[in-house]
Amino acid sequence: MPAFCDEAVVHFLRDRTEIIQGDLTKLSGGSIVHNYTKLVDRFLGQLFLLLGLRTELSRARAGERVALLALGSYGNKELCLASDVDLMILHEGPLLRGIERALLQVLYSLWDAKLEVGYTIVTPPEALRLLNEDFGTPVIGFRLLLGSRSLFRTFRDKVFSNLERNKQDMLGKVLAEKKRREDKYGGEEYFIEPDLKESTGGLRDFDYIRWIARVCFGCVRFSDMRRLDAFSHFEINKLAYSKGFLLKIRNLLHASTFNKEDRLLIEHQERLSNLLNYPEGPYITGPSHFMKDIYLHMNRIRYVTEEFLTKAKDLFYPTSAEPLHASFPGEFEVVKGNVVLKGGAPFEDDLILVLKAFKAANEQGLFLGSGFIWEARSKEKDY
Repeated sequence: MPAFCDEAVVHFLRDRTEIIQGDLTKLSGGSIVHNYTKLVDRFLGQLFLLLGLRTELSRARAGERVALLALGSYGNKELCLASDVDLMILHEGPLLRGIERALLQVLYSLWDAKLEVGYTIVTPPEALRLLNEDFGTPVIGFRLLLGSRSLFRTFRDKVFSNLERNKQDMLGKVLAEKKRREDKYGGEEYFIEPDLKESTGGLRDFDYIRWIARVCFGCVRFSDMRRLDAFSHFEINKLAYSKGFLLKIRNLLHASTFNKEDRLLIEHQERLSNLLNYPEGPYITGPSHFMKDIYLHMNRIRYVTEEFLTKAKDLFYPTSAEPLHASFPGEFEVVKGNVVLKGGAPFEDDLILVLKAFKAANEQGLFLGSGFIWEARSKEKDY
């Protein structure tokens, strides 16, 4: 490896150590992942500059263009301290020998920097086929790091054009993946020791919302959902706060275990509760208080995800309201055995309406829609 690459690796490891050894407890989860993503971006940019790849890529002609893409959490600028750095090297024709050697040198430097790197070297048609065949491929959240902007834009437009033509298929894949994940991570052992990423209410749920909001409803940013009447009642700020809380805990877990550990084992719960100064009380221990907060945030994410996907499913697969007894309150209707507001109307700040829905569901032997459940939990904290 060239000496100048060795030096870049040393500087990256030093800066990464500074982040890990800093007081992460004083930072938000969003700040931690933002700072670390910027560090990895800067490291990659430096390697490309040192190896002359910036110049090589800028000279590429039509048919020889190359683009380096960040995927998954790295693509979304939410890279945690021990997460994989997922990359896609997109090229039009056969890679020029010089570019191929330099790209391999970049990968060697990333490995020397103790980064777990997932990468694929593909043409645009191969990348599109990979996306269609493997739903787990984290290509929806992708961004250009270096290389041809025109190649990237053409590829990006093609990806979303294909996805938007098959919105129902995309929704079906998300629902099937969510069910598979719940079956795997829904047992009692994962309730006691939850996985911050994969357990129900974990960070993976945000991928589902983000993917469906982007592909099916055209929401480029997460906050764009506020514009849609069907989702205008979503408490986006509280949801974002819960996400930030889990990101913070996940990074503290990565920093304290020195590896990609996402599961809150009992010993981790004790260590993190001490680190975050959760007090020992006469009726609740520090770790128990800590886990109470974990469950609060994961439950919030879980209920909103279920409500979002249920609403999306109803919009794409409309179901007629079921016949009701004459005495059933006129504000509600029953869809798939759940009491919901008629016509998908947004919630108002009305506790009486929530209680009325509870009463109607109880009298008719029905279930409450997830929106009512979440609204009730919100009101419970206010009184």
